Amino acid sequence: MASCLDAKSLSNHQEKLVKIHSRVPMVGNMKLNCMDNLSFQRTSTYSKKACQSPNVSLSPKQWDLVCERDFLPDLSQTILFCGMAAGSIIAGPVSDKYGRKPTAIGGVILFNIIGIAVTFSPNYIVFVILRFLLATIFKSILIPLNTLLFESLVPRHRSLIGSIPAPIFTIGLILMAGIAYLLRDWRYFNLVMMSPALIIMMISWKLPESARWLLSQGKQERAETVIRKVAKFNKSSIESITLSCNMSIEENRDVMSTTTFDQISIAENIPASDNKKNNTGSFKDLFKPPTLTVTVILTWLWISYTLGYFGFALTTGNLAGDPYLNFFLSGLIELPARILPLFIVKRTGSLLPLIIGFALSSLTMIGIVVARHEAENRGEEHGLDLLLTILALLGKFFAAFVFVPSNLLMVELFPTTIRNSGTGVVQLIGNIGSLAVPLLIYLDKFVLNLPFIIMATASMIASGLCFLLPETLNTVQPETPADLQLLFDSRRLCRRKQKYQVNSPGERIPTDWIMK
Repeated sequence: MASCLDAKSLSNHQEKLVKIHSRVPMVGNMKLNCMDNLSFQRTSTYSKKACQSPNVSLSPKQWDLVCERDFLPDLSQTILFCGMAAGSIIAGPVSDKYGRKPTAIGGVILFNIIGIAVTFSPNYIVFVILRFLLATIFKSILIPLNTLLFESLVPRHRSLIGSIPAPIFTIGLILMAGIAYLLRDWRYFNLVMMSPALIIMMISWKLPESARWLLSQGKQERAETVIRKVAKFNKSSIESITLSCNMSIEENRDVMSTTTFDQISIAENIPASDNKKNNTGSFKDLFKPPTLTVTVILTWLWISYTLGYFGFALTTGNLAGDPYLNFFLSGLIELPARILPLFIVKRTGSLLPLIIGFALSSLTMIGIVVARHEAENRGEEHGLDLLLTILALLGKFFAAFVFVPSNLLMVELFPTTIRNSGTGVVQLIGNIGSLAVPLLIYLDKFVLNLPFIIMATASMIASGLCFLLPETLNTVQPETPADLQLLFDSRRLCRRKQKYQVNSPGERIPTDWIMK
């Protein structure tokens, strides 16, 4: 009788299908009997079950990604994340040099071309190469668009409006579960998933360039044109306040933090070249104090987030029950986790949700370790499938919960002149977590609970590191490293006592960081 081999489960296969927009045509994470017409028995990742008599059968028609080639699906996932890491390297410096809008538009065009080409991949090698390029371009679009969004918002709207894309992403995942259920052919699925990108390509030309970036580059006239266009679109006037390139960084910062586009006008005073020379940042600034502290801590936070989120994303579908329903539930539980932070950070700032979110995520993973160990000791007849399902969904909730405040900190702490570069470096190194997840899941077959032990440790450390960062609630984005140092001196959670000025009952503001 042929022995059963551990490949990847069908539920994990469908999770990947939704995560990377089109799946490798394969038999997923299943128990395979390679000698008996490729019959298989689906098993659970959280509760290890012995291979029993097969009750489902499937004959793979493309690429033979089973048996001795069963590692290739996980390899394709790792290569995908490598593409995202490459995009993080490219996107930051390019968009900081050439602008947010040109980088994003060029990326969208390439994304559509490569994305459609994926549909016609003739073999596994071509598929993996195209997916790598697609992930690289995707990250090259995401980073400048995210930065452009936050740089276009004044502080009082930044936390709410700037975080709206997160729940929209989750709604997309929920819809994709239904599309995956209806479309079983991965090529048709990929074409359907590319349709929103085609729409984005047609409307992206209407995006304005970041006025903050234009001013930081000394392009005063273009900044004025952008602001006037935005004011016209909002049916607002721009006559009451003057913003000019010869104003100090602090003066410009205060103007942009206390006014909206309907109040701003720009006056021409000094040559743009002088301003550009004074305000252009260097990539090396990311590794000099105080920016170095932000770079290191935010990188660890991003590693912890990607470990937790993708760890649950690639294993939640392996729980007992229908894989499509499990994925739908994992997306559904993620929706409130994306929405709640929008309102919480507006009242408490980003650090408190991060501290609590990472801590609870770690405790949930510890609970999974204990439950799996207990189930292993009791045997299958005393399985804890229901408890493991609940803990897995809670873990997905807390892992998704920390995304919004983590993302908000990146755009609120890095100075304007190196903001995109800083975001790119954080996400580049932080993608170590997502790169490691497929390997950790595979190693779980040899070392029980290894993924959750590592994920729990990383999340608990991330929770503690948040105490070393400054709170950004109701502050403006720093323009230079000197502005960032001012934030550290006055708004860090673990800091020396500060002198405060009372602006209103119940409101205390450090005297060295007063919003004008």
